Amino acid sequence: MEQYRQSNREESTFSLASLHRNNEEATWSQKRSQKKESQMSIKKYAVTIVLALASSVFMLSAHDGDDHKGTPTQGEIASMAADSFQMKTATGTVKVSISKETVFEHEEKTVDKTHFTKGAKISVFGTKLPSGEIVAKQVVMGASTAGKAADHKH
Repeated sequence: MEQYRQSNREESTFSLASLHRNNEEATWSQKRSQKKESQMSIKKYAVTIVLALASSVFMLSAHDGDDHKGTPTQGEIASMAADSFQMKTATGTVKVSISKETVFEHEEKTVDKTHFTKGAKISVFGTKLPSGEIVAKQVVMGASTAGKAADHKH
C-alpha cells in the first residue's frame, strides 16, 4: 500500500511539473505570438508612412512650386526667335523672353520649344517688366489654352 501511495505522489508531482512546464510553454508561446503581432503592426505602420511620404514627394515634384502662379498672359505666337518670341494679345503685340529655365508644356506634358510655332494659342506665366516685355517661366499650349490656364492647378 505504501508503494502505491508513493507511486501516486510521484505521479502527482510529475503531473504537476508537466502541467507547470506546459503552462510556461503556453505562456512563452503566447508572448512570442504577441511580440510577432506587435512587430507586424509596427511594420505595417512604417510601410504606410513610407508610402504616404513617397506619394507626397512625387506629387510635390510633379511641378515646380512656381508653376501656374499668377494670371497668365494669353495670346498667339506671331514670330519665334532663339531667345524670345512675339505674342499677339488682345491689347497688342508683346515680346516674351525665354531661357534654358523656361518650361514649355503641351497638353500637360513638358516639351521643348520646337513644339511651339507661329499661330499657336498659348498662355505665358512669368514676370512682366516695366517695358511690357514678359520674362517667361512657363509657356502652356493645349486644346483650350484659355480654359486650361485658368483651371490648371497643382
